[in-house]
Amino acid sequence: MIIGFFAMKLTERMATFLDEKDELLSPQEIEEEKKWETEFQKRRKELEREKLKLEERKRQSCSRLEELNNRWRNIELRRTSRSNMRRTATTLSSDETTAPALPERGSTVL
Repeated sequence: MIIGFFAMKLTERMATFLDEKDELLSPQEIEEEKKWETEFQKRRKELEREKLKLEERKRQSCSRLEELNNRWRNIELRRTSRSNMRRTATTLSSDETTAPALPERGSTVL
């Protein structure tokens, strides 16, 4: 019961305090506060939109960069493969000119 009494008194004091706070601002000041609050909300929403745009651009840029990296890696793999094939072909052709000729399959050597 005593706790309920103190809670009721505290609630009354808070209500009185809120009324006093309202009285501290003139109607013009209240209007100015509302304008600032509206401006603040507007700017916050604008910043959120900008943040979303930047995140989307970043995602697209990362995707594009990954795509370019993959393309470059594939080009390098093809270049290396061609280089290895040329080296192998050169090695094989030089081996044919220096190595003795082997008899063909099925022929008899006398």
